[in-house]
Amino acid sequence: MGYENEEFTIPAINNADDAPYKVIRPEDLEHKLRYDYIVLFHLMNNADEIPTLKDSYEITMRIIAKDGSIKRVNRQSYFYETNEDGYPISQLDVWKIVPNDSPYVTVSLNTAVKKIS
Repeated sequence: MGYENEEFTIPAINNADDAPYKVIRPEDLEHKLRYDYIVLFHLMNNADEIPTLKDSYEITMRIIAKDGSIKRVNRQSYFYETNEDGYPISQLDVWKIVPNDSPYVTVSLNTAVKKIS
């Protein structure tokens, strides 16, 4: 996506005030942050233990590429590590550019049992 030298960082993808680059399209940022929180809250309150690298959460949103163009991307997040109590402490994200010009943020939660959209 045109990012190198560690510019595509967690502060950048959350448009943090101190980040040198703001990656997420501003209209999509609030949705991304809200859904990240809602999904984590749902998993923490409805699962005895979160299985690592099995269940995933997907959000499709728009990012601003380094050249200023807008790309629609899908980020699929897997919990990579959990502590002894089963709570997530790190995650693995897979980013894909998707060929869809829809202006909407879409979210889905994929589990081994069923898919919730």
